[in-house]
Amino acid sequence: MIVLIGLIVFLFFLYKILKKKANELPDIILTNIHKKYTGVTSTIINLYPEHDKLFNIGLYGNSININEKKVNFIDFIFFGYKLPNKIKFRLLHVRRNNEIIFGLFIKKILRIPIKILLTEPKSTKHSFFTKFLINKVDYIIVTHKKCIKILPDKQKVIAVIPHGVKCNNNIINNNNIYNLKNKFVVSTFGRVRKQKGTHIFVMSLIKIMHKYPDLIGVIVGLTDIRHYFFKNNLINLIKKNNLSDRIIFTGFVDKQTINYIYNNTTLSICVPLQEEFGLTPIESFSNGVPVICSDTGAFDIMIDEYKTGNIIPVNNVDLLSEKIEYYLNNREKISEMKDFCLNKYKNNFRVEIEANKINSIYKKLLY
Repeated sequence: MIVLIGLIVFLFFLYKILKKKANELPDIILTNIHKKYTGVTSTIINLYPEHDKLFNIGLYGNSININEKKVNFIDFIFFGYKLPNKIKFRLLHVRRNNEIIFGLFIKKILRIPIKILLTEPKSTKHSFFTKFLINKVDYIIVTHKKCIKILPDKQKVIAVIPHGVKCNNNIINNNNIYNLKNKFVVSTFGRVRKQKGTHIFVMSLIKIMHKYPDLIGVIVGLTDIRHYFFKNNLINLIKKNNLSDRIIFTGFVDKQTINYIYNNTTLSICVPLQEEFGLTPIESFSNGVPVICSDTGAFDIMIDEYKTGNIIPVNNVDLLSEKIEYYLNNREKISEMKDFCLNKYKNNFRVEIEANKINSIYKKLLY
């Protein structure tokens, strides 16, 4: 009996301590349950401030370091069951499988009144498990019409909203770090790995570089330990062809350096073997840089042939070389394309456009 009383007293004080640490739960909770910085993380960072202007919104998971309102698990326990008068339910906006699982735990196991909204960019086949999870969410936003056809329940799609990016080209860096001034600079952006087509970029440049002494290749992005040997093989291939001073790996760079590279990039290359949506062409457009893309992801809604760039078949080194060489021999064409690229970005792919459309969905669902 004494042990039972002691346990009850302990649980009572534990309850009081935890409740003091808990905070009111916002109406909308974004999730970022992923340790690595990815394109999804970038999207959340860009969108959060725009949502925060209109809604009581918070973030559950890993911090994005923009003074976001942090949501903790105990907030769901102590404040999740009671809804503010103005909303029909709380909304959990997820983008990854593990975030759907978390949402289902909150909704189905803890019986907290939430609805799960998924943003789905994938247009290639889902695994059985992913299909199972997607089938359990309440609403779906897709980033491209191609995504709809592979969904298990198409009726849950409430909007097609392409991703947008934030233009950061007002951050100036005048240092000529990589000696890119007055060169024909061809750049590729993203993690260095086979899936991103880094090897295709390198091999296409090796084929033509001996003919064009002012041609420089820049590879911007991190390499994690799993792809160390892949990168090392490319470095050895570049050395073998005596091009180590003309094909440059930058590794991770800050925003100022990214802008310096964009400001000196003549042509951007984005040729992954497979992509879900793909943000780097849009980032290039925001800097007035045309892009040659492979035929994957949502690149078909970004590229207008010879206006904002070109689309080529996946894994085609020879055709990429031909396209780069076309622009080397028609440099005035690049200047003509700059305005097309900027207008494509401004009219279709600004983060404010994406945020406004998502904000309309939030209003429609919550009130």
